[in-house]
Amino acid sequence: MKRIIWILSLLLLVGTWQIVLGVCNNPPIPDPCKYVGTDCLEHDLCTAGQNCCVGTLFAKCYDTASEGCCNGVIYNKTQKCCSPTGTLVGKGPPISNLADCPARVQDHAPVPDGCSPFPSLEDEPPVPGCGPVLFQGCCIAHDICYQTCHGVDDPVQRSNCDDAFSTCLINKCNSYFGAGTTCGNICGNIAIIYADVVHGSAGLTAYNDDQKNYCKCCAP
Repeated sequence: MKRIIWILSLLLLVGTWQIVLGVCNNPPIPDPCKYVGTDCLEHDLCTAGQNCCVGTLFAKCYDTASEGCCNGVIYNKTQKCCSPTGTLVGKGPPISNLADCPARVQDHAPVPDGCSPFPSLEDEPPVPGCGPVLFQGCCIAHDICYQTCHGVDDPVQRSNCDDAFSTCLINKCNSYFGAGTTCGNICGNIAIIYADVVHGSAGLTAYNDDQKNYCKCCAP
């Protein structure tokens, strides 16, 4: 009788472990925060509003409203962003490296200051023998464009800003002096000088500085 009881107890024990192992290997809910590692029962299911961050050596639940998971690392979304390469970076502003933040979002409104940031440019340059032309509006629109966080390919967006600036300057010349006139042509030459400045290295530096200071690396 004792032998029979011993055998039944052994079978019951084996059956229990088979059930446990079956649950671990084939979980009814595919949640890595519950079924991970050798002891799947030591992990709890994530609750509502949480998600699971699976790292190399652990899986942990995190609050999706305030936290994120970057390559297995949980971080505070008000302070950090996860770059496309899976690296944690500061949210900004200022942004340290624009390449880490291709999907930038606006932090605060643009603050344009006209043509003054470029020492060689004036808001209202004189056109020799013809009078002044007011380029300030074009410069303000260009400032706003540089200080707006586009969140897509930078060279294309910067080029769009610069091309719009060039068109605005030529339109101002035509408006003030008439297209094809002597004064219009002289004004157009001045407009080309302005356009060349923003298309060059000075414009690139200004654009990068504005993007770093007016943008956050990622959305809240």
